[in-house]
Amino acid sequence: MGFLSKVRRLPPVDRRLLFRATLLLLATRVGLACIPFRLVRRVLSPTPSQAQHLSTTPACSVERIRWAVHAAGRRVLQDRSCLVQALVAHRLLVIGGHPAQLRIGVAKDAQGGLEAHAWVECREKIVIGEGELSRYTPLSTMAGESR
Repeated sequence: MGFLSKVRRLPPVDRRLLFRATLLLLATRVGLACIPFRLVRRVLSPTPSQAQHLSTTPACSVERIRWAVHAAGRRVLQDRSCLVQALVAHRLLVIGGHPAQLRIGVAKDAQGGLEAHAWVECREKIVIGEGELSRYTPLSTMAGESR
């Protein structure tokens, strides 16, 4: 069964979530290539009017958001950028009313250089960016408050 056939068989709410994740992944990838991180981060932060509108919209579960970001990421990100996926997952979680933290950390690689990684936590569980997180020293935590 092809990808489009699978997408057509999804419930409408999952199709919309997958479409939103795909667009956000593409826009975030392009944004990070063209403008500074802080501006991309600001664009991805929900505005008060978005939060108010979304408070009346049924939220997707954390598991479905994780699925959508992973599924879309496999299709549109050739290098599976943890930062792009973490930024998108964080936005979708926050606008969905979930408490989420975007974390960015660094570690030394085998040659003594720096290696960076981004991940998202929600209710003390890793949503995106799982792996050997204990080796990374967090540089930044960006909390998202559900509104």
